[in-house]
Amino acid sequence: MTTEQKIDALDAMCDDIKKQQQQYAAELAALRDKGKQKTAQFRETMGNKLTNSLIISRLQVYGLWE
Repeated sequence: MTTEQKIDALDAMCDDIKKQQQQYAAELAALRDKGKQKTAQFRETMGNKLTNSLIISRLQVYGLWE
């Protein structure tokens, strides 16, 4: 894989993470509105959102997140 391909892959990954974070936020809001904060679905979605947040923070440390 060339450097340019790696950069393109990183850009695609960042775009996917941004979209996922928006989807997770919307899903969590909908579950909160239904009072389902204690469900496995809520906890799994929150875990996924937090995992993405950790990835974002690591990318920010290295100046790779816009």
